[in-house]
Amino acid sequence: RCGNYLERKIRTVEPHIPDEQLSQFNAGVLDPAAEEAVRTHLASCFECRGRQAELQREQAKIEDGLRAAVRSLTHRLVAIS
Repeated sequence: RCGNYLERKIRTVEPHIPDEQLSQFNAGVLDPAAEEAVRTHLASCFECRGRQAELQREQAKIEDGLRAAVRSLTHRLVAIS
């Protein structure tokens, strides 16, 4: 019970990190202070850690799709030449 109370208290005091900022964190493009703030928040927020992991998976799928599209286009261009 005590842990649940503390979790609720933390959630109400410290807002969740927006998806855009989590994506920037995942991409490594945040300035050092913002990166440290996100890292500190993630250490104590289960919900944001879950969302960060979900965004990483989504980004990996997008990147895989783009790589496959580039390979396909490359093969088509080579076949045409």
